[in-house]
Amino acid sequence: MLFGFLLCAGSLAQDVTVAPCGVAGVTVAGASSAEYFETVDEVLGATRSPSLNAWLPYGVTLTNRTSQHIAAIAVRWVVTNHRGQASPVTVTHSMFDQPRLQVAPGKSVVALPVALLGTAPLPRQFQLTPPPGVLPVQGHLAEFQGARKVQATLDGVVFASGQFVGPDNAKEFEELVAETTVPAHIASTVLAMNASGEAIGTVAAWLEANSKLQTGDRNAQVTARTAKLLLDDYKRGGEALLYEVAQGYAQGPGIKLYR
Repeated sequence: MLFGFLLCAGSLAQDVTVAPCGVAGVTVAGASSAEYFETVDEVLGATRSPSLNAWLPYGVTLTNRTSQHIAAIAVRWVVTNHRGQASPVTVTHSMFDQPRLQVAPGKSVVALPVALLGTAPLPRQFQLTPPPGVLPVQGHLAEFQGARKVQATLDGVVFASGQFVGPDNAKEFEELVAETTVPAHIASTVLAMNASGEAIGTVAAWLEANSKLQTGDRNAQVTARTAKLLLDDYKRGGEALLYEVAQGYAQGPGIKLYR
């Protein structure tokens, strides 16, 4: 069992709330809390671009007070407009195969509806002086700014042990399980076809067929995405690149998820 505490903020002037989320050992704060902006300053610095500042009222800060790294984070926003219509926006960030980007014990990150900030250099769009030609991040900003109310929920986290904790309203556990298992399966199948002497045309045709899967099943979605990526590698670099990339995928992220 993970021990710790959860801090959830109350309502903001724009009626932005952070819902109780029940992830022990993770502190969550929203923009109604002085702690939020203290953490934002700590993570992002006190001098920020207008593009970044425009999104901050709708973000949450997460501080990892457990003894484990956090390898994935899912945050769910529900935006209610003035007609009472609610639209969910769920953003999931996984860092399974990137340990340096995981949230270490004692560290904090800022989760926005368009980005997770604090584990890597700022995206170019949020930099104080963006490179020429880089436009501000708009996304759903107008929808958030015009909303009657916005509620943010920490929908789940995955710890380095593989344990998923959280309410999982958006069923992100299924997505993350697929993400950690399906690419390795697809890549292993490609390598097995090659080892058995299948012609590259047959392998490419199999990838083509799988890249067009249309069902809403999470495994099918990840299958289609992985097959397309491998097919693109083949078209760009031929057999050598395809099998080189497949070898990397086949190793998997080295984590097994569980509740």
